[in-house]
Amino acid sequence: MAEKIESKLIEDLMTQLFTLAGLSATATVEKGEESWNVALESDDTAILIGKRGQNLASLNRWLSSAVFAKTGEKFPIKVDVDNWRGHHEERLVEMALKLAQKAKFSGQPQKVTNLTPLERRVIHTALTGNDDVETFSEGVEPNRYLVISPKQ
Repeated sequence: MAEKIESKLIEDLMTQLFTLAGLSATATVEKGEESWNVALESDDTAILIGKRGQNLASLNRWLSSAVFAKTGEKFPIKVDVDNWRGHHEERLVEMALKLAQKAKFSGQPQKVTNLTPLERRVIHTALTGNDDVETFSEGVEPNRYLVISPKQ
């Protein structure tokens, strides 16, 4: 898997994009066990991340599509700027734990709206194995939301 994908290809694609966008940024690419990890360094971090990480998610989708177009191979790619994803996941886990406690002690389900599918997955994973609450998603995109409910 991912035999045709090389770090040089990913770095070159990122450099071309940054040049076209007029941004100053560098990409460090490493192959992990489950994905290519692209760490970006830039003075334009706010632009690269965007509101709630939307630009970063778009950049990630574009890069994955561009690599697939060049190689015909799919392999997960994770783009991050200044470890924003890691910090964001930590905040989501903290929020999940607080809402789980609230659900447990109030006995009322806690609804969490305005999450991306990835953010919902982080919360589901964070609360897996919690004996006091269960999580599930309801609704249909773009109005899908997560529920943290006390176990009966």
